[in-house]
Amino acid sequence: MTSQTRPGARRPPVQRVLVIGGGIAGPTVAYWLARDGVEVDVVERSPDAPRRGYVGNAFCQCLYVLRTMVLGEAIDEARLRVDTTSGLDADGTRLYQRDLRSVTDGSRGIAAYRSDLASLVESAAAACAGVRFERGCSVRDLVFDDDRVSATLTNGREAEYDLVIGADGVHSSTRRRYVADDAEHQLPVAFVGATTTDTVGLDPGTRLEHCSVGANGVLAPSGSGDATLVIFARRDALPGDSRDAPLLALREITASWPEPFHAVADAVNEDDEVFSDGLVLVQAPTWALPRLVLLGDAAACMSPLS
Repeated sequence: MTSQTRPGARRPPVQRVLVIGGGIAGPTVAYWLARDGVEVDVVERSPDAPRRGYVGNAFCQCLYVLRTMVLGEAIDEARLRVDTTSGLDADGTRLYQRDLRSVTDGSRGIAAYRSDLASLVESAAAACAGVRFERGCSVRDLVFDDDRVSATLTNGREAEYDLVIGADGVHSSTRRRYVADDAEHQLPVAFVGATTTDTVGLDPGTRLEHCSVGANGVLAPSGSGDATLVIFARRDALPGDSRDAPLLALREITASWPEPFHAVADAVNEDDEVFSDGLVLVQAPTWALPRLVLLGDAAACMSPLS
């Protein structure tokens, strides 16, 4: 990487940008850049749009940005109507119940599937003039000069840009290749989850929680006949990296848990989406270099345990 631009020197206006990552952060920044007249290419490694996956939250400023992207009604439709959370002990007895409406009712925050949020912001960005999405390809190489970045994609296309934005998530290859390869610190906790048909008839307004030695889990209804089960456990308590390992972990850990948890885990099949990952803490020395910016989890990701 080379850059000879003097500190404080004025740069020409940015006219063309490459965004790496088509999750939530990438299409969102593409939308706002396009609103300012910038031409944006968004590349995403995954060839398919994300499936349900796990539930995320959008609060305050984040929710304001989403609503401002002409997504007000769509965001409300995507919101999960979960008003309370109940903790169960091993025999299914309710230990506590908490009201969640102050953070999920849509005024100050929402809970929604991350895939639904990603689909909404991608649709908003794709409707903007000057935004182009390419799925199923990634960046093979970036060459940085004083006044441009030359990009070669895995589909063979080559192009030049004024700026590159790495929005490719917590395991960012952009950060690892061009900023810092040691910014990702593994934590001793991992998670595994699945979204499947609700076979136990969950209360549509209540999510369930259970804690056991070394693991805790959340079981939430989707409001559309599905249920999502997510378990956090010690990294060494989860089985290996085989294709069936996440599902085996779900069933093994919940075998002695209250009936709703192990019933949903047993109902997961090969057609359902099963996901897993380890928790990491991202601490890069910088999030911005000449003509390269990291965005979202690629730039900094605090541990949920901190």
